[in-house]
Amino acid sequence: MILKANNPEKYQYDKSEVVAHNGFRYRQYLTDVGVDTDVILQEIVQWIRESNCYEYGDLVDYAVSEKFDEWFPTVRSQTI
Repeated sequence: MILKANNPEKYQYDKSEVVAHNGFRYRQYLTDVGVDTDVILQEIVQWIRESNCYEYGDLVDYAVSEKFDEWFPTVRSQTI
């Protein structure tokens, strides 16, 4: 199966354009394919140090409210 996100020949919808109906939670099916997770993790670690973040919940809250499309998929999938 080829996902649209992996097929540049298909129209690439902006995530903000997607509308879900009947409570479907599509974001859980989005993946980090094509994303350089190491670069994102470096950004996250730098933010943690600069903000003196000590709680995972605070990181999740920040990722959801400020960096959802960029950080949240990585925060969700790369917990340690």
